[in-house]
Amino acid sequence: MSMGVTRPLRQKELTARKAMAENLEKKMARERFSSRRTISERVRRRGHVHKSVPSLTGIDSRGSYIQISRAQDLKLEFLKNGLLCMGTGLEKGWAGKRIIGGVPQRESTLDIYSATRRAMHIREGLEMGRIWRDEALPEIEKINSKLYNLWDWGSPLWFYSYRRVIDSLKDALKNTINPLKQEARDMLGKASELLGRVSTSPNLSEKRKWSAAACSCLTAFRNRIGPWRDSQVEGMIAYNKMRERYLRAERDWRVHRVLRRLVKAYSIEKKWAILGRDTKDLRYAVRMEEIASSKAKREKKTKAIGELTEEMDENKYNRGGRGLDLAVLDEAENCYLEGKNKRGRTLLRRGALILKLDKPGFVAGQLREAEHYVQPVAEKIEDGARHLEQIPRLPGRGQERAEALGTAVECFKNALWEMEAIKR
Repeated sequence: MSMGVTRPLRQKELTARKAMAENLEKKMARERFSSRRTISERVRRRGHVHKSVPSLTGIDSRGSYIQISRAQDLKLEFLKNGLLCMGTGLEKGWAGKRIIGGVPQRESTLDIYSATRRAMHIREGLEMGRIWRDEALPEIEKINSKLYNLWDWGSPLWFYSYRRVIDSLKDALKNTINPLKQEARDMLGKASELLGRVSTSPNLSEKRKWSAAACSCLTAFRNRIGPWRDSQVEGMIAYNKMRERYLRAERDWRVHRVLRRLVKAYSIEKKWAILGRDTKDLRYAVRMEEIASSKAKREKKTKAIGELTEEMDENKYNRGGRGLDLAVLDEAENCYLEGKNKRGRTLLRRGALILKLDKPGFVAGQLREAEHYVQPVAEKIEDGARHLEQIPRLPGRGQERAEALGTAVECFKNALWEMEAIKR
């Protein structure tokens, strides 16, 4: 590799150019922060719901009510079995003044607790990505400003050190599926290649040409990862925060409804029959999960599913209507017969989830992963679930069973009181 030509600079001129590079770097940083503030303020104003606008009620992470515009498509469909279908991904996005392709869209069938956490995790992931960009952009701004002002002075080793920084940032983006970030990665690749040409250029004219081209690529990267991505991310964060609040309100309403059902169901004359049915649901849920996770051969699994379906049919579980639809098991059996094992496992686990969905042990476990303000509710439900779990192990005669059920009901009443006492 030939050594590129360089221009020796007097100390006074070198000091002046370095000062210019430093000032340019600071200017880039100021513009970046100013742009982000402008974008954040624009998104905040857009998210404000005026009193005259039709709205929904959401709940923030502190448990306070907050209004959400009805005009926003939240990509949520609530199903009859208690689960919901949640869409993720973007059909399209903006890059400067261009519309670019979106990221792959996907629909997931989830319970309300997992869906609330999913919206939170998407938002948190976007915020973590913003932290990475805040670390990457100063590095590129530094290289850009130095290259712009000292393109004819740097040695090949100087350019090589900057290429290493650029290549490491490019590698960090290698698995991205976002079109805007893919474009940014391509800009880094081109900039790295051009820096190689700058370092080996045989004359200053060539050196100037490749330096200018490299600066243009670095500027293009900064635009895509800076203001363009900020505009995209701030909008997505606001959108998922909106979904998170709506889902949290739906989750709290369902917890409230579950608690009222538990208190009522276990206090009436038919309470033992209801407890028996709930216990049976949990046993069937365990069997579905065991079949799904079993390493048995396909024939053995399909036979187990068929036997389970027949048994549940005899026990008045039916096809159609609300709750568990036995057609889920029929479909799971067909999937295994056709070699679609992954789909079969998904359906079995979905069936188990439907059976567990409103049971106190499941609700308590899910709320334990939720916000601080619902933890007193989770504790009371957990206590009640513990008493219910003891009942099958108690003597069939005597007062112990009745006392355990009565204590569980008191726990659920206290949980309901805690839920209603949450300050909005």
